[in-house]
Amino acid sequence: MSAFEVCKAHIDAILTFAAFGLPRHLALKADKLDEVGQVLVDANVESVNYRYNEKDAADPYHFCRVRTLSPVEMLKALDCLEYQCCEPNDWKDSIAKKYIDQLRGWTIQALPGYDAAPWAIDADDAKRGRANPNVWDGFSERPGFC
Repeated sequence: MSAFEVCKAHIDAILTFAAFGLPRHLALKADKLDEVGQVLVDANVESVNYRYNEKDAADPYHFCRVRTLSPVEMLKALDCLEYQCCEPNDWKDSIAKKYIDQLRGWTIQALPGYDAAPWAIDADDAKRGRANPNVWDGFSERPGFC
């Protein structure tokens, strides 16, 4: 496995989406952007240091608004950042991981069609034809599928 320090623009893009790309009730408040950004930068630098046995210090982080990512771009950016931060043994319990997980959950809720989708699927829903003809239907070809 390898790790690298993402550029500042990567963190800025994540936080721009978190503040301006989410519904207002989910959006990260402006007064938290520098703090959350610093946590993410620190985790990234710590991971690279851990991986390569280095002792580099993280630069101070100050938020700068950039273009707002699409929800899919945001999910990919979060996946990249998480991969670059996951080297230390305590990663799973870190505040940075909690932030990334929360941002991922909020981003999923921002996906087009999420609010309109049913909360629970009942038997009638499960038997209906596909709502989206672009979704792969390979599961219906598997033995034992009811």
